[in-house]
Amino acid sequence: MAINVISNPNVIINGNSNTVSKWVSIFRPINFTFEVYLSAFTNITFNDATHAFINETGIGAKLADQTPPFQLQIKGSDFPDGEYTVPVGGVTPNYIRIEHSHGYVSGDYPFTGGKVYVERENYFLKVKVKVAGVEVGVLRVKQAAFDDNISADVSGYLRGALSLLDTYNYTTLNVGDTNLSNYFQIEVSENWNGSEGSYDTSFTEKYYFTWAVNQLGAIYDGNLGIYIPFTNYAGNETRAKFLCDFDSPTYFQGYPFSLDFIFNDDLDTSTYDILKKEQKFNVNRVSQSTSTNTLAETSSEKGKVNRMKLTESYTGISTIDVWLEKISVG
Repeated sequence: MAINVISNPNVIINGNSNTVSKWVSIFRPINFTFEVYLSAFTNITFNDATHAFINETGIGAKLADQTPPFQLQIKGSDFPDGEYTVPVGGVTPNYIRIEHSHGYVSGDYPFTGGKVYVERENYFLKVKVKVAGVEVGVLRVKQAAFDDNISADVSGYLRGALSLLDTYNYTTLNVGDTNLSNYFQIEVSENWNGSEGSYDTSFTEKYYFTWAVNQLGAIYDGNLGIYIPFTNYAGNETRAKFLCDFDSPTYFQGYPFSLDFIFNDDLDTSTYDILKKEQKFNVNRVSQSTSTNTLAETSSEKGKVNRMKLTESYTGISTIDVWLEKISVG
């Protein structure tokens, strides 16, 4: 059997395929959709007036557990989609013989390739969820019908992997916080009566999650795309926001305060340094000074929610504009 991930939590930001957000909120569904099929095939060729050959090298071995006659589904070819019977003797190493009543003659062939689906009794997928390489749970999901896609929501296994414990020392400029964020990966196995599959470990993509919550109806639903910074914006696109409910939060001098942001793992820190800028204004909104600090940007910070401190110890300052920008290294 073959498994394709045909949808995942990722979202393209600003319509730019170079800016893809892999960050999600654990308080919304985190869905994957899998396409499951027996095999792709190369083409369909003529046998006789009521039979045709589905051709693919090695396809016979994938049907070793089936005893003809049996039914299979064809999809994606210009041969009509549908259910067909494989007669006795219809399975060979490199082709499958099927019965049909379409009235095709030899000149109508060949038909293009597609996919073959075969029903297995009590078929289901196991989806293993791993946080930072450590298994946190296994989800079992079934099909409504044997040629349907399968969906899995893994959010329930991620909530216990985070905590609200505050370990930030409020003295370091920026710190990646693994209490508030982490990454996860999945592995998938196929199972049915009489067969327990091994996990497919080829799904190596990392997805990131945090406590942050998008409201219902938010632009990217459960994906946190509005908070994700990129170094490869195509133009004057909408830039990322800090993880803050307020456009202008209040800072009380002498009390702990952090301005938090997502340090996207895809940020190109080999070419760019990431700077924190603070422009300070007096009560009349007259600029007094601008300070610049270079953020720490190692694997301890990247791919995590970062806690970031302000300069602090302000005199005669009423408001501060804070932003991040990139500068070429060297």
